[in-house]
Order: sequence, then structure tokens, then C-alpha cells
Amino acid sequence: MNFFERVYFHNTVLDYAIFLGALILSAALIFVIGRIVLRHIAARNEKAQTPYGEFLLSGIKRYLLPVAYFSAFYYCTRILTLDDKLTKIVSGISVLFAIFMAAMFLASLASYFFGKLGK
Repeated sequence: MNFFERVYFHNTVLDYAIFLGALILSAALIFVIGRIVLRHIAARNEKAQTPYGEFLLSGIKRYLLPVAYFSAFYYCTRILTLDDKLTKIVSGISVLFAIFMAAMFLASLASYFFGKLGK
């Protein structure tokens, strides 16, 4: 029996290697693309000096990048064969994370606009 064909928890070692490779690759891509986008927006914000540039930068750092990392993890777990119970747990955590991030984003948006309204 080949090493990569050994089965642990209904997945082969090759499945785990593919999972880790996809997770590392997607995290690296998100990191690089995030840096490029943040630098581009920061450069435009320096030229334009709009109040929305800082809001956009902080929104990407606080909300979009964590959601992208979590989404990458979630979709990489779909590579593996998980028990029904564990699949339900991962799905439940995903829904809770999405609700939490959406609530934080909406609270931040409301705070920003009501702060602007008060000035």
C-alpha cells in the first residue's frame, strides 16, 4: 500500500495533502491580491483626498479580507470527506460567521453615516 493511499477518517493522505496545498495557495493568493488592492486604493486616496478612501481601506481590512480567508478555508474543507455531523458543524459555524461579519459591517456603516450626518 502506497503512503498516499492510506486512509484516515475517510480521507486518503493525498486528500489531506491536496487540502493543505489548496489552503496554503488560496491564503497566499488572498494575501498578495489584498496587498495589491490596498496599495492601489491607498495611492488613489492620497491623490483624491476623499473621506471615503479611508473608510474603504478599513472596510477591506476589517471585513473583506477575513471573509475571503474564511471562505477559502470553507471551500477547501469541501475537498475532504467529512462526517455528516462535522459537515453540519462546519456549515453552522459558517452561517454564524457570516451573520457576525454582516452585523459588524452594518454597524460600522451606520456609525460612519450617522457620524457624517451629525457633522
